[in-house]
Amino acid sequence: MSLSVTYDLRYLEAALDVLEDFIKSPEIYWSLSASPPPGEPPYPQLSLGNVLLALQRLQRPLEVGEEAALRESYADALDRIRQRYRAVWEQKAIKEARMRARLWAQYIAELAKEQSSRAYYAAEVRNRVILELLRREVVLPDTIETLRAHADRRLQSRFEPGEFIWDEDLAPAFPPQTFWYLYGQPR
Repeated sequence: MSLSVTYDLRYLEAALDVLEDFIKSPEIYWSLSASPPPGEPPYPQLSLGNVLLALQRLQRPLEVGEEAALRESYADALDRIRQRYRAVWEQKAIKEARMRARLWAQYIAELAKEQSSRAYYAAEVRNRVILELLRREVVLPDTIETLRAHADRRLQSRFEPGEFIWDEDLAPAFPPQTFWYLYGQPR
């Protein structure tokens, strides 16, 4: 996952432009009309989880200056919207967490049956990372937590700890105590 700081900053800027409308809608995903920096992948659709992931990636060390100032400004704007629409925000977080937990559990089940699924681990683990970020937003229902915990136990039984699997410059934003599944691969 090689994404620039500019990639995440532009994503957050585009997301903040429509976030209030998105929060008020029943949708989990929302289209964004923003272009990524040249040579980088298209932006994912707007979702709370994708916004939280972009913000988390920006927790890596940034040079003091415009990038760090923009990160703080966007984080503050996001927090204001979160506080203003707290109940709706939490409902949307739970809906997305339910979906992310199901996707993660399906992938882990597939991994147990099909060894070739290991090739997709670095991309699929994104759902687990987003699920963790959503867990910080709201207390999730037991059904979601049980599904997550079961999938995590299945992964741990075949997990080989190792190096950080995404770009090394992102490692400080994803400490191994919390994001252990980013530090190794399934066997």
